[in-house]
Amino acid sequence: MESIGILLYGYDEKQAKTLHKQLEQLMDTEVALISGSGRENDVVESIISQESQGDFKDGTPKVLIFLGFSDAAINQVLDGFSTFQDITRPIFCGLTESNIKWPMKQLLNHLIEEQQYWAEQKKNRIN
Repeated sequence: MESIGILLYGYDEKQAKTLHKQLEQLMDTEVALISGSGRENDVVESIISQESQGDFKDGTPKVLIFLGFSDAAINQVLDGFSTFQDITRPIFCGLTESNIKWPMKQLLNHLIEEQQYWAEQKKNRIN
């Protein structure tokens, strides 16, 4: 299997390490861990290419960006996330040709807007 990783935002160091450990157990493989916290003005590609863990800071939104995961692996995480203990569910995001070129702040704003849109759609279906 090729190397995989996650780019986290909004998790403090303890939460990030807990999430990381549980994810590695679920996937039964090593997973690189990178923080986007404090890097809001940096382009996502730059954050990933530096491959340093960085500083982990609690905040909102909580985001997990999949790096190098296959569709099957992403589905495994989504299906298994309910078993993770003491971890707030993040907004999950795949890396795309477009969003890898965005500043982290732009990606976060986009994900928040997308989450609000889908919450509104769900609310409208219920009513």
